[in-house]
Amino acid sequence: MDDEGKRKLPVYIRLKADKLFGFAGLYNPWISPEGEAVCTCTIITTEANELLSAVHNRMPVIVPRRKRILA
Repeated sequence: MDDEGKRKLPVYIRLKADKLFGFAGLYNPWISPEGEAVCTCTIITTEANELLSAVHNRMPVIVPRRKRILA
């Protein structure tokens, strides 16, 4: 697919109830070989659902509020 000339447009996405929601992700603080403190993070994605597939083929994994686990 040739994406040359295509412009990315921001999209505002929210839950129908307009409440906050959490994404699944990973956070990893570490020390580089040079001794520098580095913090890295990533959002875990999945195939887009029916509502978002028109916008993109991937979407963040949404963590249900009652199942959140804090480590």
